[in-house]
Amino acid sequence: MDCVVDLTAVDILSAVLQHFDAKYYDLEKNTLEKLVKLAFYHFESITPRKLNKKLWAFIREAIRDQWAVVLGQLCPYHVDFIALAFDEEYKKTKPVDRAAFVRGVRYMRFRQDAVLEIAKLQNWVENMTKMAKDSKDKTIEASCYLTLANCVSQIDLTKCGEGEPDQLPKLDDLYNKQLVPLYEHCMARQKTSELKLEARALAVAILTHGPKGAYQKQEQELLIAHLCKGFHKDKKQKVPELKLVLLFLRGGGADFPLPRISYWNGIAVDTFQQVYGFRNAPKIQPKTIDLLHTKLFIKKTLGRVSELHRFIERIILQMGIHDLKFTINTTLNMMISSKGLEENLWECDVLN
Repeated sequence: MDCVVDLTAVDILSAVLQHFDAKYYDLEKNTLEKLVKLAFYHFESITPRKLNKKLWAFIREAIRDQWAVVLGQLCPYHVDFIALAFDEEYKKTKPVDRAAFVRGVRYMRFRQDAVLEIAKLQNWVENMTKMAKDSKDKTIEASCYLTLANCVSQIDLTKCGEGEPDQLPKLDDLYNKQLVPLYEHCMARQKTSELKLEARALAVAILTHGPKGAYQKQEQELLIAHLCKGFHKDKKQKVPELKLVLLFLRGGGADFPLPRISYWNGIAVDTFQQVYGFRNAPKIQPKTIDLLHTKLFIKKTLGRVSELHRFIERIILQMGIHDLKFTINTTLNMMISSKGLEENLWECDVLN
């Protein structure tokens, strides 16, 4: 019963914070301290209370996820306080709970409208990168990559190096001095099976949110040579691998990274990004779309797995956003043909 109350309470708190404009009405320090302490308390492991272990773990994870969203809502106007509190609590927490602590701050949001605010973002990326590289626990390292991927996904670096008058110089420094080396590090670490998904997710975020020139040079290698190479034979393992292909096509995620949030500072959230992805991401080149079509549909990499249909539908939708004419003339025509349906079972709602 207690865990149900905990989940209900944090859901209500999140709903209230959706209509709180932190830009004009600051939280009292005492209130902020209590909220942050409560969040970190729920990231710790707690002994099951009269529930079977599976149900307890499921509810606890739901509570942790919602508190992670609440911390994201308290940002970006309290970044300094939350980042400092995280550093202090992380050092004190038990090693078994440290990965959960890192995942708990994965929705941290940062302002990008001033040099000082970008400096805070740079410090966060630097500290989280150092934590990933220094950790001997691969679970913690993977959690760091996931947190960094969510962080990068809210930054638009597509105009870095172009001398745009509204582009702050520190964003160029962030990309060139921190994210480029981090991308290379991820490409090396994705060869480790325990880190493959998280390291690739971070690499996708960096590439799709970075300058157009860098994207065009490396899009084919990342998408075809890595994301679409060697899909796992187990369909349950294949789902997260397909999610990464979809993430790449969507441009590395949405501008607004917080899930289940309809309002931000009392204003309705633009759900366009949630559905279609990062709208400023560069378009994939036609030859890369052609290679993707060949890899997934001609060579039948996906196989006859009905559970994967919803991911296939979304991938086809994103292919159409990048190159509608090619997708209609090739992928959809193949699916509509009786032979294609019989052999591959492409009975997707996208056709309806």
